[in-house]
Amino acid sequence: MDWTDIIALINDGNWEQARREIDSLKGKIAWDDTAAIAEASICLHENDEEGAYDCIAEGLKYNCRNYELYVMLGNYYLEKNINQAYLCYENAEFYCEVGEDREHIRQCLKEVRNQGSTVMPVSIVLVSYNNCQMMQNCIQSIRDTAPVSAYELVVVDNDSSDGVAEWLEQQSDIRLIRNVENRGFGGGCNQGVKAAMPDNDIFFLNNDTLVPANAIFWLRMGLYEDEQVGAVGSVSNYVGNGQQITEICHSVPEFLAYGEKNNVPDKNPYERKAWLSGFALMMKRCALDEVGLFDLRYGKGYFEDNDIGVRLRYAGYHLLLCRNSFIFHYGSQSFGDGAETNKKMAENSLVFQEKWGFNVENYTYPRLGILNFIKEEKDAPIRVLEIGCGMGMVLSRIKYQWRNSVIRGIESKEKVAQLGKDYLGVESGNAETMDVPFETNYFDYIIFSNALETYHSPENVIRRLKPYLKDTGRMLFSIYNIMHVSVIMSLLGGKFSYAGTKALDKSHICHFAIHDIESMLEQCELIIENIQGTMEEGTMCSLPEDMKEALGILAANNMELLQVFEYLVMAKKKQEPGGNVCTVN
Repeated sequence: MDWTDIIALINDGNWEQARREIDSLKGKIAWDDTAAIAEASICLHENDEEGAYDCIAEGLKYNCRNYELYVMLGNYYLEKNINQAYLCYENAEFYCEVGEDREHIRQCLKEVRNQGSTVMPVSIVLVSYNNCQMMQNCIQSIRDTAPVSAYELVVVDNDSSDGVAEWLEQQSDIRLIRNVENRGFGGGCNQGVKAAMPDNDIFFLNNDTLVPANAIFWLRMGLYEDEQVGAVGSVSNYVGNGQQITEICHSVPEFLAYGEKNNVPDKNPYERKAWLSGFALMMKRCALDEVGLFDLRYGKGYFEDNDIGVRLRYAGYHLLLCRNSFIFHYGSQSFGDGAETNKKMAENSLVFQEKWGFNVENYTYPRLGILNFIKEEKDAPIRVLEIGCGMGMVLSRIKYQWRNSVIRGIESKEKVAQLGKDYLGVESGNAETMDVPFETNYFDYIIFSNALETYHSPENVIRRLKPYLKDTGRMLFSIYNIMHVSVIMSLLGGKFSYAGTKALDKSHICHFAIHDIESMLEQCELIIENIQGTMEEGTMCSLPEDMKEALGILAANNMELLQVFEYLVMAKKKQEPGGNVCTVN
């Protein structure tokens, strides 16, 4: 007896025997996609839909091109999301090479359309500027991994000189716009949207990418997760905004193989974002029509994706990072050297700030080290409040990692808080003065994300919020170290200049060194359980030895205090039993 024998039993209607046989074979012979089909079929017969989904997911991890499993996945979604069912059948047809089965799948597609599916193809907009080989490889990867029915290719060439425009003209499946000048990424994308089929969704994709199997499919599944989703994005090996994977691969083939393993069904694939990186950004056409195209004041690139993300959020759309969609990205192919890139980013950061009234970099690059203090199992229903939560990006990561969590936040800047309101539980207000809108003894964790520095009386804020923490709960703090070497060197040079970010942010009223933190929490009747010092920003490596020696004397030979950029602290209520374990790492 093997898996094909069990499928034969299923086809003959011998369900009980099939279940007995599959249970007896588990662990004895190799489990594969055929086994997944067999067990998923039995689960569906037993009305165990979630068990069937788990089998389908495991089967696609084994073979991500098994069309029968996509048919079963479409059946799973039929009563849950008609649009996602359509996408599954479309993917099944793409992989199916059996004529009779293909006709059955086409009939499923037709029936789903008749039942009201509104899925539209996606116009893939690529902006071209030289890099002929990369463009060719990118387009071929799309052709290899997506059904022809699912997309059209729209390419805008920004006056390339390496032959790529001529090659593009020879491609029968590409709608090409040739510019006689470089109109930049945003300008080129806008041209591409205007040239695309008018009802299609839009996928902005950098041409220095390679698309692994099913990456576009799972993006589209995310886009049609519900009506509120306006845009989705992929994870990658080279990307910011918390979208970068931690997997280490040593070659392009390794990354593409990783993509095949990653781009599979996942019951928890989405992380909510305030914006999504423009390297691979898919948008519903209705959402794009409502908020408008890329803002051309950002010139040739940088921050136009932040900008359109903020517009989508203010319009009420959800933005999802699809962690089961990996796209390989070479990166840094269009903006010259690092100095040129940094200059352009600094300029466009100011453009964004002038337009929206806040520095987006302060709020969308969360420091996630503090989450290492949360030790509960991933299915634990923890309740978390974050003070100084910005748009809610730390809260979003918590919700992704602990999917049963309840998340709430307080952010003092109203324009920023609005981006997380009714989305990530963010309230606008000043924790020092506002009426706190939560139940007492409710939260397992209260997090202060570099917020204490902004209050006139940090101790009073902590005391105000303590009643809302469970007796068994923890307060977590990230606090900048005013004793960091960068600040000390500035003082020794006769300066104490406030900057736009970090330890000397213009919003900071109070400053802390290690003993100030210990004293403050003692006054608030909190017991410090752990202190960790992060040293990721700034070192003394570049300083002369005599300067290091002088600094050592100033710091009473405790040089590590000068190297700590930020302290991460975990504390509990004093009345709890137990000792005080404090270590500075």
